[in-house]
Amino acid sequence: MEAYGFDVSEYAIGQVRADIKPYCWVGSATNSISKDYDLIICIEVCEHLSESDACDAVCQMTSHTDTILFSSTPSDFTEPTHVNVRPIIDWLRLFAQFSFAPEQAFDCSFIAPQAMLFRRMTVRPSDQALCRFANLRNQAMTGAEISALRHELRAKEATLNAILGSRGWKLLNAYRNLRFRVKHPIAQGILKLRKLTDRHVSYDRWIKHVEQRSYDPRRIVRSIANFQYKPKISIVLPVYNTPVELLDCAIRSVQKQHYENWELCICDDASPNAEVRDCLERWRKEDPRINVTFSAKNEGISGASNRALGLASGEFVGLLDHDDELSPFALYEVVKLLQDRPEADMVYSDEDKLDAEGRRVHPFFKPDWSPEYILACMYTCHFGVYRKRLLDQIGGFRAGFDGSQDYDLVLRLSESTDKIFHIPKMLYHWRMAPGSASTSGEAKPYAYVAAKRALSEHLERRQISGGIMDGPWPGTYRIRFDGGTEKISIVIVASGKSERLRACITSIEAKTSYSNYEVIVVGNHSVDPDMKRYLSARSHTLIPHPGGFNSSRLVNLGAKHARGAYLLLLHDDTEVISADWINSMLGFSRQGAIGAVGVKLLCRNGRVQEAGMLLGLRGVTELSFFDTTRNLSAVSAVCMMVRKRVFEEVGGFDEKLSGEYSDIDFCLKVREAGYRIVWTPSAEVYHDDLPLPGRQRRLREASYVKKRWEKIFRNDPYYNPNLAFGEEGFRISRRS
Repeated sequence: MEAYGFDVSEYAIGQVRADIKPYCWVGSATNSISKDYDLIICIEVCEHLSESDACDAVCQMTSHTDTILFSSTPSDFTEPTHVNVRPIIDWLRLFAQFSFAPEQAFDCSFIAPQAMLFRRMTVRPSDQALCRFANLRNQAMTGAEISALRHELRAKEATLNAILGSRGWKLLNAYRNLRFRVKHPIAQGILKLRKLTDRHVSYDRWIKHVEQRSYDPRRIVRSIANFQYKPKISIVLPVYNTPVELLDCAIRSVQKQHYENWELCICDDASPNAEVRDCLERWRKEDPRINVTFSAKNEGISGASNRALGLASGEFVGLLDHDDELSPFALYEVVKLLQDRPEADMVYSDEDKLDAEGRRVHPFFKPDWSPEYILACMYTCHFGVYRKRLLDQIGGFRAGFDGSQDYDLVLRLSESTDKIFHIPKMLYHWRMAPGSASTSGEAKPYAYVAAKRALSEHLERRQISGGIMDGPWPGTYRIRFDGGTEKISIVIVASGKSERLRACITSIEAKTSYSNYEVIVVGNHSVDPDMKRYLSARSHTLIPHPGGFNSSRLVNLGAKHARGAYLLLLHDDTEVISADWINSMLGFSRQGAIGAVGVKLLCRNGRVQEAGMLLGLRGVTELSFFDTTRNLSAVSAVCMMVRKRVFEEVGGFDEKLSGEYSDIDFCLKVREAGYRIVWTPSAEVYHDDLPLPGRQRRLREASYVKKRWEKIFRNDPYYNPNLAFGEEGFRISRRS
């Protein structure tokens, strides 16, 4: 047997044994293959190539053999060189173009769970057969992951059992039992007291006392009669093997709509259960507004959705899953919004879920349209209504994105319009069916692969350089921006404590991976001679300022001396944590529509101190606690990046505000100028939180800011009017 091999790495080839080195060479998968082989093996290579180069490589391989052993990761986006990570079905379809099909009987799992053996076929395999094989490989991969987790779990259980059997643990447990017997009665009493005094409303009480009280069918009928604009709304409903009783509920929820100018467009995606077809035929005969088509073969949810979309004649299209339900006033609320916003191209609402007993649970109260939040997760989701002309313009749903087809659709739609509006009402009920993403974030891992691909292509179309990383929870994502070269001016407001300032600068120098920056320290006469020498030795700039401490005045002074195109405002009671903190902010800040970027501020014990600010809570603002990229009304100037041009455009910081509220006022000026505010968890900074100014001055400045921005304080677009204000922030409000 003769075997040959090549690798793109000269180092790797240089390590080959001398006796087999004549059979190895340095080369790329994109190079021409000079002769034919009985077998070609390509393992974890194509994800490193561009899409076109990978296609050329497959063409080369299929031209010089009848058998190919192939593997390419479908889910590893962590490596910077993984620029072409694709689901298994994509590779199957690509090989099928060259008349190669997978050998189902050959087990390649000794290489990798996703590995496949391809053979040349005289008859090209059907797409349905490829989808079945892809599902089998995906199941095998999931099984391998579960097996590895079980092995890890057994090891941890053994460790735990050893701990539980130890003498020290038994003594500690005896102490805990004693402490519980003493503390439990006290804790129960406190809990009962809280229940008596707690003013927040549970969701079932909110439904009864807020939603249902405001729901008046007769008023809705009168309102519809006065509508000047009554567009037809086409509800697209892809169906596959749905339990008939749940399918009936979904269709009935459309039929119960108060707004009657609708049509229901259903595509059955070749359901094996004959009862599904009988059910749909029955509904079609019952209501002429219900249109049904039946696919000859299973095409997946994207294909079925496109077929249903082809039936639509309405001006707008709403999306409904086959076992979910609309509220009876869903379409009414959409058309009601269109009376005032006829230019709307996309409308979305709040949503909740239906548990196994049909009870409404887990409400999701959403913010208004947030272009950066949509890059972190598919938050608009249900109920989504879209202008059909735009859906046709962007080509509807795309194959290969099943599980995240709606996400891909919204990303592409957002590239064509910013006329996107939010209805803060519960218009959609997502059923928590077994195997559904509504029940578990782990239910459809392939959906997250498709979502990453949709996001990657979205960034590419917007010419934003970066990769997509997993977020803190399934279905959330972060952007790792490619490195920049722009000059950054770090303007540090010095409070007068040299050891604190020295620690701040040392952390910048030791941990920052970004190289093109300058440090400008602005302080009053309290900067001592030793610190001046320290700054001079490091070529940092010190801008002295006489008079009392006024952080707004110091920031403005530092900005005037900045040579960079970007200002990074920083307090001296901070220390850098993440090496790419500058690049994480710069990736957003360099986008023209974004005015200011804030970071995650942490206490020394790791507790989140601040993650942006919401307006109207606790009198002026509330610190928000998120862990995904978001649009917010304001971020803290403790660590904030802003383009110098934007800073100058809005006139910098208002020097009437000397401390706590100056950054809020500045951010609202930036928003008023037409820019967005972004908070990113990818940049982390320790903050020691200096004492606040005197109480009287804080009250005076709070009153000044509230009066200046009174209108927006009553309606923060990145909060939700169904949630409480004041001391009850992030709880359901009892107000309608």
